Amino acid sequence: MYKAVRPYGSKSLPIEQDENGALLVTVKGGGGGNEPSEPKEPTTVIYPSPASFSKHGATVAEEGVFTTADGVKLRINYAGNLGDSVELLGFATTSTHSSLMGLYRSVDNGVTWKRILRHGHLTAPSQVISSGEVVLVTARDDNDQYTEVWMSDTLDNDDDENWTKVITASSGHFSPSYGKSVRRNVVLYTTYGDKDALNPPRHLYISRDFGRTFVEKEVRAIADMPDANHFHLHDCEYDPFTDRIWVSNGDRDNSAIQFSDDWGESWYVISGKSQSTNIIALPDRILLGTDDKPDGFKVIYKNNLLPKQIYTEDDVEVLYAPLLNEDDISHLRYVANNNQTRIDSQIDTYPYNLVAVFNGSDTTGVSTLVASPDGKQFYPIANDISGMMLLANIVGPCSNDPEKRMWWQWFDRTEQTNYTKQFNYPKWIVMK
Repeated sequence: MYKAVRPYGSKSLPIEQDENGALLVTVKGGGGGNEPSEPKEPTTVIYPSPASFSKHGATVAEEGVFTTADGVKLRINYAGNLGDSVELLGFATTSTHSSLMGLYRSVDNGVTWKRILRHGHLTAPSQVISSGEVVLVTARDDNDQYTEVWMSDTLDNDDDENWTKVITASSGHFSPSYGKSVRRNVVLYTTYGDKDALNPPRHLYISRDFGRTFVEKEVRAIADMPDANHFHLHDCEYDPFTDRIWVSNGDRDNSAIQFSDDWGESWYVISGKSQSTNIIALPDRILLGTDDKPDGFKVIYKNNLLPKQIYTEDDVEVLYAPLLNEDDISHLRYVANNNQTRIDSQIDTYPYNLVAVFNGSDTTGVSTLVASPDGKQFYPIANDISGMMLLANIVGPCSNDPEKRMWWQWFDRTEQTNYTKQFNYPKWIVMK
């Protein structure tokens, strides 16, 4: 029997299922798009529940990769709405000629592809994102650390001179799992990395021109850190509904979230309640993904009548903590990672196409995907407990994609191989 989601600390709740095992879910409110909306009348949706790892309530493709007209196989690293279609970015994994390797871009949902970055021009480029006008990638420096961000806004060819370095991190490096945000013209990065009391990872980089230029802000002065030996930043998010920047940090006594209403010039700090690794701004709330107990999502409910309201520790509540963690497990088991698809491309329709990925915090290799129709209720749609998975991420779905495809990607520690599985996002069927 598929188990229902329950609030943390409560007992299991009964659920209703149809003859195919689909869950009957009550959606209590509306929302979505780029503007706050009035709550909708309660509706009922049917959500196809997962049956096994091989199905997950969705169709599984053989490899989950695209192949270009030249025979180059691609691993999808980014997806986002672009006009009426979908922009996809992927690095070549195999090719008949090494000269064809590099980063490829599609603006027609994967039908055709064009290379925009040659292999070898940047050192081990990774973490690709797009603002719709600019493509950005992180790259390694001479010390083999991901401290550089490069951008190109000339995307019709792969000339080396198209790429410009726009960030060199002043502290730490850029995480492969979190620490970036793209909302409209605003692009953010935060520094992560090994704790260093002399130079803790503490910098935020802000672009307001789609990623063409950035300014650097120090989120916390070293003298103001409770424990500089264990300080680093985690995630960041620009909230387009309130024009506010959110940043989270850890670890230990440093654990906090903070927000700025003046583009990083000053900060309001909420200490001790969360050190989230995934911040998602929705029209009516801020979701704070796990990096502390209980595993799941915490939430700050926004007051849309007072968009610049100052929040405190008392405003942070537990929203979602799945049965995947029994109450007698004291340590953190799941850490939230960023979806590699812009949030705007997941929540511009209602019900949402919102998907989050939670990875095991230890060596167990567990990874779980959860989906939500409204940012209020969450349902596991895929779970792997093989113990071989490391650094799993999720790309997609995009609302412009008729198939609502997702690419679940991970590194198998045993085989030392990257894998991708393609799924179609389960449908939220509104019942009158």
